[in-house]
Amino acid sequence: MKRLDDKRCKGKIRHDQAEILTSLVCAMVMGKTSLRRQVRWIQMNEKWLRKQKRMALTNGAPSLATVDRILCSIDAEQFQLEFAMWAYEVECFYAKEKVGDSMKQIAIDGKALCGAGSNVIPNSPTPVILNAYSVSTGLVLAQYPIEEKSCELNELPDILDLLDVRDCMVSIDAIATHIGLMVKIINSGGHFIFQVKANQKSAMEDINRVFCEYETGQRRIVIGSSTEKSEAQTGSKIFNPWKIGQLDAFL
Repeated sequence: MKRLDDKRCKGKIRHDQAEILTSLVCAMVMGKTSLRRQVRWIQMNEKWLRKQKRMALTNGAPSLATVDRILCSIDAEQFQLEFAMWAYEVECFYAKEKVGDSMKQIAIDGKALCGAGSNVIPNSPTPVILNAYSVSTGLVLAQYPIEEKSCELNELPDILDLLDVRDCMVSIDAIATHIGLMVKIINSGGHFIFQVKANQKSAMEDINRVFCEYETGQRRIVIGSSTEKSEAQTGSKIFNPWKIGQLDAFL
């Protein structure tokens, strides 16, 4: 949080911006979803916060007005990137204890925020958030707001840019079964598990045909290679991610 730009007037600063943002994150983790409840939690747990490393809170807990001014002035995108980096560091620490050297899985899906739609503001659309979730640790690594569930495909490349998917298994539902996303994950050093539904007829037919050919021995794959070799014909052809999508990840 120290890396975030502080746009307040230097001579009038009484509360450290990084300390306030860190306190808000702690309050959110404790289940305080509204700003008033978060500020109240900080005020009630001021002594505990001061015991934490680098949390001086020299002038005490901030007021609601102070927190509101800070949140209005910070760069939301910069905060998102810094938070994602911090979450990834925490995830790496705990994932090493839980899965060791095994491949980590990142599940990505868009969900509507429960209780945040028209029940709160009449005739307003329900907010939808695209989440990247670490299966091994239970941590949300990144979030990206989208206008509606149908816009999920367009925003997937943006949330992938926030993640380090190297040596990770990325799983997304059938809406993401497109060559562009497959290539993006592969080029980033990751692997993927995508669903294919019956209404995606051409993809379903290609996958069934390829797996049948592997079962009958007409094709074979060289693990770690980017080329696909066929015993039924000479030569080689370029690996097609639409057809077999890093088959070695399934074996």
